Amino acid sequence: MKTTSDDCKNVDARYSCRNGIVMAVKERNVTVRVRQASSCSTCKIQHLCGTSENRQLLVSATLVKGEQIAVGDEVELIAEPFIEQKASWLAFGVPLAIVLLWLPVAVFGIGLSDWLSVVSALGWVIAYVLLMRHWRSRWEGRFALSARKVHCLAEEQGSEELSIE
Repeated sequence: MKTTSDDCKNVDARYSCRNGIVMAVKERNVTVRVRQASSCSTCKIQHLCGTSENRQLLVSATLVKGEQIAVGDEVELIAEPFIEQKASWLAFGVPLAIVLLWLPVAVFGIGLSDWLSVVSALGWVIAYVLLMRHWRSRWEGRFALSARKVHCLAEEQGSEELSIE
């Protein structure tokens, strides 16, 4: 989730942000529909090749304190700095490190055959995944998104009418 020129203009650049539409509200938790666009969908000549892709995703987030949000409101989903890197490291970096560190130990240190070393490395990765799943509740708060209502110019000016001259 990167900040774009159209989304999240009032969000500090250190935070990742994306706009979406509220689909459901339950206490302080909201479900937000966001549009995920591939690079093709922003291409100026996409109509010539027909390969553009857009997907609708449903994302869970926690309301910022004091926000009143209803279904259909536009919100900004805000992620803490470096949240994508932390999640990527835990999902891909650590398992890769486990495999890369275990294989030399298994082959040269213990003397296992190649196929048995690979199978045992996969066993360590599976054990890591199961451990992360067991500790899911510890991680949920650290990777949560916040949602706050997008305030348009008309709302900020109260009941004054906007006129175009």
